Amino acid sequence: MMEIELKYGSETLTAKLSHIKSVQELQPRRVATLQTVEAMLTYSLGKPIGTYPFARLFQRARNLALVLPPYRAGDPVWQMLPFVLKVLHDNGVQDEEVKILIGYHATYGDASLNAEPVIQLQERYSVFVHDLHDAGELEYVGETRSGLPVFVNRILLDVEHIVLLGAVEYGLLPDFDGGPRMVVPGCAGYETLARICAQTYNAKTRRFDLLLDSHEETRALLRQNLREAYKCLPATFGLYPVANGKGQIIAAPAGHPIQAHIAGSKMIECLYKIPVFQQADLTIVSPGGSLHDATFRSAFRSLCQAAKATRPGGVIILTAECRDGLGMDAFRKHFPANGDKDGEARLHLFAMPEDIISATISQLVHRFRIFLISALEKKVVRRMGMQAADSLDEAFDCAMQEMPFSPVVHILPQGNPINPIPVMSHLEPVNQELRTN
Repeated sequence: MMEIELKYGSETLTAKLSHIKSVQELQPRRVATLQTVEAMLTYSLGKPIGTYPFARLFQRARNLALVLPPYRAGDPVWQMLPFVLKVLHDNGVQDEEVKILIGYHATYGDASLNAEPVIQLQERYSVFVHDLHDAGELEYVGETRSGLPVFVNRILLDVEHIVLLGAVEYGLLPDFDGGPRMVVPGCAGYETLARICAQTYNAKTRRFDLLLDSHEETRALLRQNLREAYKCLPATFGLYPVANGKGQIIAAPAGHPIQAHIAGSKMIECLYKIPVFQQADLTIVSPGGSLHDATFRSAFRSLCQAAKATRPGGVIILTAECRDGLGMDAFRKHFPANGDKDGEARLHLFAMPEDIISATISQLVHRFRIFLISALEKKVVRRMGMQAADSLDEAFDCAMQEMPFSPVVHILPQGNPINPIPVMSHLEPVNQELRTN
């Protein structure tokens, strides 16, 4: 018997696992630094990648926009923002010359002006929250070769410099968030975002499958469109913090918006890309606590990562507090992709992150049995096709009733940031055969 602990909101859930011979924890690689955040940022801004030092670029700069993601407690970007603003002030940039634009985030949703750090910023700076539905805030800046219309927040057209501040992390769309994606789709209009999301819909399989399976042709088209869209409105500078599994900033690639983002992406892969040599019969996953499980939308990525580590027909136990509910417009007529021809036609042309999430959930509940421990109402959990459990012990006991002899068990204490990659081994076919006989 062994005991496990998983973060759940600001608390910790424990459970005793019995009748399990071996458990594998899929953890990020442990990397730390003795440098302070200030020392790290001083170095990164002083010796950036592919461009001039930050202080030289923005000495007495005027009409500057800082683009940020929505506020989340503990977010590395918001940890380093005060230092960046101080550097600008020390280099002669007046407060009235700085605009702060908080963009949209596909995984975490819309921003808000009500968070205390945002309220404090408004006392000194002009702070704006991007509204992708407000046509009055948008400006058409061009079109990609595949016909993607690019509408962006007009604030970005009225400034001389754009500085991107966004953590590099795996996102809802393929590849990595942060970097150029903070402009498009982060500060893009509804039509642009909807067309981008629609490109991830596979008409042949009738599903959004980029989070579960790799379709390089679709990924390549999406990368090309995002790259061309960004070129319509390029930024001057980018600063992208990289955090370890404990939320500590261990690096901050800075400089040319694209080159620095590539450097940060490589660091993230080294930290969080984890090979899985045998998929589990049972996977127990936590998003990693309050930073990642405030809503089901923010915890959703953990469910997808657990699915990669679990064999088809297996069981997944997800612990996510979801104290703020679903976080997805009450699933506005979601789960449309099964048998609804009009819905399928719409998704091929226009889709939103909520459509990707809801359709992917439909796929997951048909492929796995999923237990959810959360603060959501049980009827909401059932509507998603999952089974609600009141405790980790209860979910484990129910799951064990379906397990084969000596089941393979994986535990993901930090499901949101990591990226399990199934690796076929010469033992895999034998194990599969033994389980089916």
